Amino acid sequence: MEKPKYTLPYQEYYHTLIEDAPIQVQWISETKGKGLFATKHIKEGDCIYQETPLVSAQLLWNKKNGFLACLHCQKSLETPINMARRLSEKHDLPELEFSSCSNNDTSLYVKCDNCNEIFCSEECKEQANELHHRILCTHNDPEHPVLKLQESWMSMHHPPEALSIMLVARIYASIIQAMDNDLTKEESIKPFTIFHTIQPNNKSSIDMFKFLKGDFEQNLEKLHQLIVKAIYDKRVDDWFSFEGFKKVVGIVAFNGLGIGTSSLDEYYQNLLELDSPNKNSALEKINSIFALAQEKSSDLVCDGSGLFEVLSTCNHNCVPNVCVAYPFNDYTACLMAKRNIKPGEELCLCYLDRKDVEENFLTRKELLKGFYGFECDCEKCLKQCDCEKCLDE
Repeated sequence: MEKPKYTLPYQEYYHTLIEDAPIQVQWISETKGKGLFATKHIKEGDCIYQETPLVSAQLLWNKKNGFLACLHCQKSLETPINMARRLSEKHDLPELEFSSCSNNDTSLYVKCDNCNEIFCSEECKEQANELHHRILCTHNDPEHPVLKLQESWMSMHHPPEALSIMLVARIYASIIQAMDNDLTKEESIKPFTIFHTIQPNNKSSIDMFKFLKGDFEQNLEKLHQLIVKAIYDKRVDDWFSFEGFKKVVGIVAFNGLGIGTSSLDEYYQNLLELDSPNKNSALEKINSIFALAQEKSSDLVCDGSGLFEVLSTCNHNCVPNVCVAYPFNDYTACLMAKRNIKPGEELCLCYLDRKDVEENFLTRKELLKGFYGFECDCEKCLKQCDCEKCLDE
């Protein structure tokens, strides 16, 4: 695999994004590609870097299941009490105390002028229209190709969702609208060329499409046809070819970072920080609501996915030294230190869910190989691999 080619040398490109944060993107090897490294001592609990995504999208099944989020910034739009009532299925829950802990001002919410999509503010509405929504707006047409694309995706890919076809669509729409705004093709596609994607004739890369049910190659072709019908633009004809489409899906699959927002969790975190001797009973009520909600469903937040230029360079480790949090109830990601980190250490996330990390080595190996196309060589995996070899012997 060749190193990614950028208009600017990649270190200079990332340096313009990172500025004064104590991190640096470095090339590791032909096998691992890029990585993110600490340049200074970092303390446990520090927010190392904040980033908003190039594009993001709520997962379609999550939206269908009643989670209301801003189309642009993914802010959870339900009031905390409404979210609590829905998740707990207790519709007679009394109003929550300490209303100042809620940051949901419903008077600011606005809808698209041409469809029913909702935004947390006029600013988000304008930004979405500037970025991608002018092309992807369905104009309340039930036969609109974008709606047909969503329906097909949901018939092929059921929860738990790995990614969203709308993130793929928004990449295309962002490129096209950038060219409509007088950027060149090279300038419009450049932000998306820094991401790792599938490699031609690489079987492990192609296998990652198996998250699509049934005949995944046939399903992929159907999605490609629907994308072309919905938003084709001859100025980027190569990106709309079937091979180009697979590469865009690969960008999302390999680099998409999960986004989770919750007005109820934001209320809870604000309540924890509140200086009041009377908050304990309110905290107990929220804890009981969370417990009840977890009994009803494992889906407790507005789930989405986004493309983050810097955070996407974090490699995997089964014992990570960083994690990602969304403390502002929107798509702003904070890279948090899980322990003290020394200068020169690589910053690694865990790509797996907690329950998957706790699985045995062979299960983790299969999951990482199947979804991301690599075999983990972290200390935990190497140690467990040696133990399994000893058992075999």
